[in-house]
Amino acid sequence: MPETSTAMSPMAGVIGATSVIGTTAYDLEGDRLGEIRDVMLNERSEKIEFAILNFGGHFSGINQRYYPLPWRLLSFDKARGGYIVKLDRQKLDNAPTCELSDTGVWLADGSGQRVDGYYTT
Repeated sequence: MPETSTAMSPMAGVIGATSVIGTTAYDLEGDRLGEIRDVMLNERSEKIEFAILNFGGHFSGINQRYYPLPWRLLSFDKARGGYIVKLDRQKLDNAPTCELSDTGVWLADGSGQRVDGYYTT
């Protein structure tokens, strides 16, 4: 896991993607869910659209599930040094998943809209 700096940058609230990738994600009760595996940027809006969360399975990657989460559903918890996923566990367990290799074509094929729709209903 990459080391995350806690020092504030001159642009407070702006961090590099490498500081997010590998960061632990927690559920609302504070239990560890997994880690942020990637972030998906929207080239048109120039904003982060999704964080790719992985959990489940074995460390070798077998049976791991990758969850695209709208960025707005995450908040950084300084005390834990990780992100809180603002969803109940049941909603996340039933959420759309993807293969990590598929993430490069999102937004272009409409997958992003389908995932976003799941979380707004």
